[in-house]
Amino acid sequence: MSVLSVNPSFDRKISSPLKAESIEILQINVGYRCNLECKHCHVKAGPLRTEMMSKAIMGQCLKILKAYSISTVDITGGSPEMHPDFSWLLEQCGLLKPRLLVRTNGVILLEKGYEFLMDLYARNRAEVVVSLPHTDSRMTNRQRGEGVFPKVIEAIRKLNTQGYGQAGTGLLLDLVHNPSGAYLPGSQASLGNHYR
Repeated sequence: MSVLSVNPSFDRKISSPLKAESIEILQINVGYRCNLECKHCHVKAGPLRTEMMSKAIMGQCLKILKAYSISTVDITGGSPEMHPDFSWLLEQCGLLKPRLLVRTNGVILLEKGYEFLMDLYARNRAEVVVSLPHTDSRMTNRQRGEGVFPKVIEAIRKLNTQGYGQAGTGLLLDLVHNPSGAYLPGSQASLGNHYR
């Protein structure tokens, strides 16, 4: 049996406390409520989940953003748009002018009462991160639910008409590939070309 030799300097580093030099990203998970109930969801978000961040805690997050030089705010959930104070949080973050990301399933943007959010995103220069598990409709529907794929495509097209993903607008639209099963996704360049 061989013994694994560890570099002594590495051993010293891991046995001493780790200290962050700075904070680059503040990710705010506002709750687990979601309009979808996806099989792969690591937080088991869904329509029946009631846990959500209080407005007071959101206010504490804003205080942290004002007190520290944090370059990116990343708002997520479940479906963060379903939180009753989501619009307020987004606008408050927008006033602080960090890089502002909102993670969405896209489908929520087509539902009654949520259509205004595309305008809100554009006004606040939010980078919209849409989860599109796969370009094959069957794979996406298997993971997200029957009929989800065409709705996500419709939401992406509506975001495009707002200027998202269009050259020269500065409105960034990111698509996230969510592989299911015991394998890793392909390279960013390969997936980017395939999605385009």
